[in-house]
Amino acid sequence: MTTDPALVARRLPSLTGLRFAAAFGVFGFHFAPYLSGHAHTLLGAVFDRANSGVSFFFILSGVVLTWSRSHGDTPRRFYQRRFARIYPDYLVAWVLTFFGLAYQGRALDLPAGGLSLLLVQSWVPKLDVFLGWNGVAWTLSCEAFFYLCFPFIVGRIQGLRRPLALVPFLCLPTLFLGVVGLVRYPHSHPVTLIWLQSILPPVRLCEFVVGIVLAVELRRRSLPRIPLWMAGVAIAGAYALLSWAPLYWIVVPVLIPFLALVIVAAAQRDLGGRKTPWSRRPLVLLGECSYAFYLLHQLIIRVWAGADHHRHVTITSDVVGLLWFVVLLIVAVGAAFTLFRVVEVPFERRLRGSSPPRLELDLAD
Repeated sequence: MTTDPALVARRLPSLTGLRFAAAFGVFGFHFAPYLSGHAHTLLGAVFDRANSGVSFFFILSGVVLTWSRSHGDTPRRFYQRRFARIYPDYLVAWVLTFFGLAYQGRALDLPAGGLSLLLVQSWVPKLDVFLGWNGVAWTLSCEAFFYLCFPFIVGRIQGLRRPLALVPFLCLPTLFLGVVGLVRYPHSHPVTLIWLQSILPPVRLCEFVVGIVLAVELRRRSLPRIPLWMAGVAIAGAYALLSWAPLYWIVVPVLIPFLALVIVAAAQRDLGGRKTPWSRRPLVLLGECSYAFYLLHQLIIRVWAGADHHRHVTITSDVVGLLWFVVLLIVAVGAAFTLFRVVEVPFERRLRGSSPPRLELDLAD
């Protein structure tokens, strides 16, 4: 089935807005551990599985890179654009983490910091390395690997007659490792298995390839129409079930199809010229800042938690917990908007040599 050039030229604002929803979930996931008692139960019930937002980012990254890919693009130009897109913000966040760790009185793990600076920390199966320095940055290490692979796999997937048939097989690596964890380690979380399932770039590459597949099928208009409300109800039900049941190890593989449904449904609405809650300008703006928000939010939470004489706080009051949640969210959004405007946009333009097309926004990613 052929691709409609006019269709591919259209923007997908709902996917940009949804990026902030995923980043907001990750923010809540990182804030909830500082609560205790009923406050922790309340927010924990909402955000306990919200780190699955990372899976959404990986899938979405494959979608938008494939959707915005132009014919005749070379690996060199692609790598230049990706570097311009992600590294300026990343470097600023890396430097801010240095000062944040010093402020908290924490020892500076320079080897971990060096690996993080080079975006290779996710290849090392040690907790203090892949989650060291700026903890969320391990996802960028995965993205760097995805970018390295992208020019060599996207054409092969586009050449398949029915690439959607790959999706069940792409869920198998994380599902297999999840079943191993569910059977052998139902009450513990060994670091090596966590690294294999959740951190190792070749395993997480499968989600990125799911995104490539979805974009190819969207370009061909070969997917059945999926109502956005139905996709929303489906993922809400799956998320609630996984939050209630002790199924930590299989959250990612189970949610991949539901995340894919939401992405496809939102993209189809955009392509049909119909508005969605996520295509409204305020949410699109937040989505554009979501990469910076993602890089900074955990550092802001940790600096706040260590501000009281370098002791972690524990909040038991629901009201106080909610108040701090809102305050830190506002601070993180403000910092992200500043980083986006002062660093991301101008430096991307300079490094690329042109104005950056916001269509290409992905997790960074």
